[in-house]
Amino acid sequence: MSHAVSACEARQLVPRPARIAVVDDDASVRNAISRFLKIANFRVDLYARSIDFLESLDRQRPDCLILDIHMPTLTGIDVMEYLRASRIDFAVVIVSADDEPGMRETCSNLGAAGFLRKPLDGDLLLEIIETARNRPLRASVPHH
Repeated sequence: MSHAVSACEARQLVPRPARIAVVDDDASVRNAISRFLKIANFRVDLYARSIDFLESLDRQRPDCLILDIHMPTLTGIDVMEYLRASRIDFAVVIVSADDEPGMRETCSNLGAAGFLRKPLDGDLLLEIIETARNRPLRASVPHH
């Protein structure tokens, strides 16, 4: 009996890097997060507008979404409400320069896996992504 593994089977045995979508209207923030996540061996898709991200969902789904709460046109809350109503299920990490009263609770109620203030703590971001990828959506939000 042969123990040879086909190329197709070999690809299935090697875990693929997780795909992370980053939605932030600030190009410097998007690019900084992207560089950091690529060094950590994630595949990264960048979006300047929430609508562009939502339209991409027909083609591919991320394993995790890093989402700025304050976006023009469609806010992070709007995106989370759409994902919840559409039953689209992947981890969402909210990032914000502000920590408005009640915002963490609102995000938690919509299923966010985490809420981080800018500037981001990279190690904490990685910890939240890994934890979020290994749990069902709509668990409680770590407060950092």
